[in-house]
Amino acid sequence: MTDTFEYLVVEDVAKKMDFNPVHVYRINPIVVRGGDITPDRIITYLDLVYQDKWQGMRYTDVSKATKDIMERFQLSGKSQLIVDGTGVGEAVIDIMRNDRLNPLSIVITGGTQARPVYSDFGKVFGGGGKFGSMSVLKEWHVPKEDLVHAGMIVLQQSRLRIAANIKYADDLRRQLEGFKGKLQTTGNVKYENETDDLHDDLVLNYLMAAWYMQTLYNSRPKDQNISQSSSVDYNPFDYL
Repeated sequence: MTDTFEYLVVEDVAKKMDFNPVHVYRINPIVVRGGDITPDRIITYLDLVYQDKWQGMRYTDVSKATKDIMERFQLSGKSQLIVDGTGVGEAVIDIMRNDRLNPLSIVITGGTQARPVYSDFGKVFGGGGKFGSMSVLKEWHVPKEDLVHAGMIVLQQSRLRIAANIKYADDLRRQLEGFKGKLQTTGNVKYENETDDLHDDLVLNYLMAAWYMQTLYNSRPKDQNISQSSSVDYNPFDYL
């Protein structure tokens, strides 16, 4: 398990001439009051509160732009930076670590089980000396199927909420419209969008955020002061 963060800053690092999308999500647990015979329960929503994408940016500038976003919204200490570490993402993650952004790398695999990968402190953060023997989390290797499954669950339960003023909201909704899986006669699940396009645009950021929330996020205790806004006019962007 990981620390409990309120926000997720998520990036799919692209080749220099492709778009590099960045999302900020708020993990928002809301108390739903029970009745006479049913207990209170917590529903955790994934609120997209900021979105942008860059093109033709040097990898060092990608790290600086990410740092600017985290400083602008005062996300230091209350957010987890999640970066796609597949392909060119590995180099950008090294730069981000040098800039002390502490990214969590997610490497997409074709395996059957998600697993953490650890390395020596010096190899991950460029340290040495007495820290060289410390083992720290380097990255998570996550099957594509796990990412898709987590995203499907959050969508099917209507727990993704998009703020009204999100820059590319229509593009994201369009990409998510085809986000479906079909059970085959063999018992396997086929994902209609399980192609290379899954790795190239806005939907992958959502999948990584959904997987983190479903798999690694520690739910808050019920007795903690939790936002109970359930208004139709609820705008998660108000929290930034």
